[in-house]
Amino acid sequence: MKNKEKYADELINETISGDCHTTREIAGIPCCNETMGDCAVCILMYAEWLDAEYVEPSIDWSKIPVDTPI
Repeated sequence: MKNKEKYADELINETISGDCHTTREIAGIPCCNETMGDCAVCILMYAEWLDAEYVEPSIDWSKIPVDTPI
């Protein structure tokens, strides 16, 4: 499964609202508010992330308190 498939609902909501923050924060890519050259780089990085395979984030269970409800 690719990132664009995993985050399809978020992508649709962002498209409707015009807000790019949710999936770009997940991808670790800032929204472009700078010059067009910087924006082009951000767009390319985002496009590559969207087409990459989704990787389940790992959980460091040693940092989770023992009695935490799951």
